[in-house]
Amino acid sequence: MSYRVDVPVQVTCTMDTDGRIHPQRLRYREQDSSITSGKVIRVAGQRQGEESYALTYVVWACFADSLESQLVELSYCIRTHNWRLRK
Repeated sequence: MSYRVDVPVQVTCTMDTDGRIHPQRLRYREQDSSITSGKVIRVAGQRQGEESYALTYVVWACFADSLESQLVELSYCIRTHNWRLRK
């Protein structure tokens, strides 16, 4: 897996009754146009941005092309409803 820094990503998530978001799965397009998907194993941390317009999740994810889980950062922008993968 060789993803770029700050790439748009599709995220499947569930929400609690109080509105807390729990990422479950993610997928994104590689530079060679192939699709990489992964499953969120565990959320290691969560924080809200300075202006309260972004939520950042540090998650352990297991990707289809690897047997090992990797620590990645998912960021959700509340204003635009976009998810980004960062490393």
